[in-house]
Amino acid sequence: MKTRLFPSDFTAETRRRFVNGWREAGGPMRKPIAGLPALHEPWRLGGFIEVEGATPEMWGASWWETCRHCLQQRPEAAALLDESK
Repeated sequence: MKTRLFPSDFTAETRRRFVNGWREAGGPMRKPIAGLPALHEPWRLGGFIEVEGATPEMWGASWWETCRHCLQQRPEAAALLDESK
């Protein structure tokens, strides 16, 4: 079941743990497409995200899975996806 979170409310510690989960799941640490914010920092996007898991690490991994599926639809993100394998 997905949980709706507002990343702008994350503490610095929660942000660090979220990014660790993203990275450990294979998420890239750079911007996927010029002009878009870095997806591993959803607190910069505004609004909410929907993720699965009970810890910030699990949320980061879940968010990467969501982003990865969306990026697969964008040809300009192919290099980023290749790099995350």
